[in-house]
Amino acid sequence: NGSGFSMRAMATRWMSGRVLLLAAMMSVQFANAGICCNPIPFGDNSWCHRSNCLGAGCQLDDPSTPEDESLRQCSDITQCVCAGLVGWTTKSFCSIERSCKNAQADYDSAKKWIVDRTTENPGEECVKVLLNVVCAYHFPFCANDVLSYDQVCFSVCKAMNDTCGITLDKFAHVGMRCNFKKIDPNNIGQVTRGNQRCTAGGSRPGLSFPLLILPLLVVLYVEELRLRPRQVFNAG
Repeated sequence: NGSGFSMRAMATRWMSGRVLLLAAMMSVQFANAGICCNPIPFGDNSWCHRSNCLGAGCQLDDPSTPEDESLRQCSDITQCVCAGLVGWTTKSFCSIERSCKNAQADYDSAKKWIVDRTTENPGEECVKVLLNVVCAYHFPFCANDVLSYDQVCFSVCKAMNDTCGITLDKFAHVGMRCNFKKIDPNNIGQVTRGNQRCTAGGSRPGLSFPLLILPLLVVLYVEELRLRPRQVFNAG
């Protein structure tokens, strides 16, 4: 009946409005990340001259000195081991040089550990998953300056262990940041999972929420169209 349709339509419109409001709030949260929570400008040779540059390596002019620091050359971060692999916002934006240096050191240490035990250099697939972990570890995803996903996701850690036979504690300073904390030597399949807020190397976490919510918006829109009363035109 008419009242039943009206109630269903109102409920659908209310839910659509709530979902759209939530999507808008999340979009603003990711768009306005913060001071240090920003994308890494790996492809910008003048990254150190950006007005929002913070931390070591920035070359912004200091009015209190006779030298124009903004004329200094930026360090080359295009050669960073994680260049091209970090497509998300990260608070490592304020420590680009140090994060790149530490990522390279951990990557080299991991490769040495593998060679020492296998007498062979890591294969192509091992290098790929190893870099995913190293870059997720040193450039963790952030939603803003407060919320940072410092743990490396379970799937990425497990891929590194399955492919390379190595765990994070063998080369990183904080070995417990992998989302499985240890492997039971008596049962390799048993792992201890950490929390679900984590960074997965090689992906773009910042895009995940809009992509997940889009199908729900489509379903709600189609449902509203279905419930909308159809106009009937009489001939003559």
